[in-house]
Amino acid sequence: MKFALLFLCLFVGLTVHAQQINHSDLNSIKKFEKQYTTYVSKDNIVFNVGDRIKIGRPSSVAQTFMYITEQDALTGTASLPAGYSGFETEIKRIRVGGNKRIGYAVMFWTKGIWGPSTFVINIENALATGEIRSSVMTSDEALAELKRAKDKLDLGLITQQEFEKLKAELAPIIK
Repeated sequence: MKFALLFLCLFVGLTVHAQQINHSDLNSIKKFEKQYTTYVSKDNIVFNVGDRIKIGRPSSVAQTFMYITEQDALTGTASLPAGYSGFETEIKRIRVGGNKRIGYAVMFWTKGIWGPSTFVINIENALATGEIRSSVMTSDEALAELKRAKDKLDLGLITQQEFEKLKAELAPIIK
């Protein structure tokens, strides 16, 4: 009985561990796992299975998403149309696709609009083109937030102390 319990603990301990991949690992790893639970992008944004991400604006001339495709059992695979802008979706799987010749890319499988529908996202390209909105604030977004806070201060909606606190938080992002 003790032997069986020890074997079970060792087996579970070796097979159940969080698997994380970083953008910098894509060129150095020789063999990739089938699935990962965490991905750290080149902008140091951390994505986990179960996180929700927001779809931004389409990047192609045809007003479709170049790096987000929709797969479902009935219609197959197609580029996501512009109507999905602003839609929020949950990450179901994180995988690495590609090969040595064309290079490797991290792909997210997320929940689609309805049952058998799935979105497949090439995350680095989608972040670079704005197809996925980053949770990290850009310099322009931080500046706009600070200007809104200044307007609120001028209107008397927030205090000088609240404004200075927000300014201190946003200053490193703006620079």
